[in-house]
Amino acid sequence: ATIREIMGNKAGAATLLYPVTEHPTLRPKERLSALVTIGDALTDMGALDSAELYLDRSLELSKIWVDSQTLTAIYQSYGNLEFFRDNYEAALSYYQEGLDYFPSTMHRSGIPNIINNIGQIYFFLGQPEEALAYASEGIALAQKFQSGFAYHFGLYVKAQAQGALGNTAAAIAT
Repeated sequence: ATIREIMGNKAGAATLLYPVTEHPTLRPKERLSALVTIGDALTDMGALDSAELYLDRSLELSKIWVDSQTLTAIYQSYGNLEFFRDNYEAALSYYQEGLDYFPSTMHRSGIPNIINNIGQIYFFLGQPEEALAYASEGIALAQKFQSGFAYHFGLYVKAQAQGALGNTAAAIAT
């Protein structure tokens, strides 16, 4: 099957992709990364139940092969999954847990993404002040780590929060 066929067939994507994660030459960290990546792709496609199966398997394996960098990615992926399910409280919990696992020795450029995600969740929970605080922190960290995507996403969350607070001019200026 081609990638286009796999991505177009949400129901069959998990079945087609799973053998990749069981390839005998994959090292444990590669297997974990493959499971998380497939889970993320399925989440993006809206195949949320299939995505959850991949994330569950990755979480199970991460407990055997403790890897805090991958745990951070797994919890961020679970947060994204719950966000797509409109389960914002669960998403917030997963994003915050991902921050807890973020290894201090790892390059910190991934933190702005998680912080911006938390800000977006607060926006959807009707707490624009919290959203604004997190977005501002995410933007500052994105500038520090030169993360273009996180910077622009932080601006988006900040503009949403400003608009919700009635600060139309500030939202437009963002």
